[in-house]
Amino acid sequence: MDVVEFRTSHHAELSKFWKLYGWTPPSEEMLPKKGFVAFFAGQVVGAAFVYLSCNGMAFLDWVIVDPIKSPILRGKAVYKTVLACRTYAKEQGKKVLYTVTANESLLRTYKKMGFENMEKNATTMAMSLDGYKTDFLR
Repeated sequence: MDVVEFRTSHHAELSKFWKLYGWTPPSEEMLPKKGFVAFFAGQVVGAAFVYLSCNGMAFLDWVIVDPIKSPILRGKAVYKTVLACRTYAKEQGKKVLYTVTANESLLRTYKKMGFENMEKNATTMAMSLDGYKTDFLR
């Protein structure tokens, strides 16, 4: 499995994955500037993205895999793209990689990779600052 940096040409394929899960895909302008895409046998399997703050934090987000691919391929894609995000954040001098998930499988993978539970009973919230629809967050 190969991992490459996200390019705008990957967005259409990733959008198909988000739709297969019943989610509204984020527009390209909402995605972080840095993301990584996993390929196997010439096909996109998954991706992960990382936002960098101006301090020591990085935020891992928009982790997605093709739900039609085998569980093993999906797991490898998550691991490799999250690892690429972690490596990039460390190279940029970040001290903490933060993320949020409600997906139990992703939660287990994150724990295996060294993430720790930080909050319980928290609610994720967003506010549009310019009238932009936030339905892609649900």
